[in-house]
Amino acid sequence: MSYDPAGKTTAMMNSQEKKDFRRMLQLYDDKKSTKAMEIVDTLLESYPNHVECISFKAMVLNQMKNHTEALEWINKALNKDFKSFACWHVFGIIKKSTKDYEGATKAYL
Repeated sequence: MSYDPAGKTTAMMNSQEKKDFRRMLQLYDDKKSTKAMEIVDTLLESYPNHVECISFKAMVLNQMKNHTEALEWINKALNKDFKSFACWHVFGIIKKSTKDYEGATKAYL
């Protein structure tokens, strides 16, 4: 369960939203970025401060080769929850994909 300053967490999502969140993860794994982005944008409408959704949007943008925008979104997530393991992991993935291996190593540590 992740912290959300607006008081909403993944555990507080209704069953359909949880199902959508899991579907979004599967679409990302299947490299269906456009469909995953549609779901994450819908979830962000209901949970605009949810760091997992924000960081996931960054991951999808990165998969779509929008590295600059992905960094903007992951920085937004880190500003909301600097201690989030998920955010730092996504930050490392983005850094690794842009061949900034030193930055990726620092993010993973």
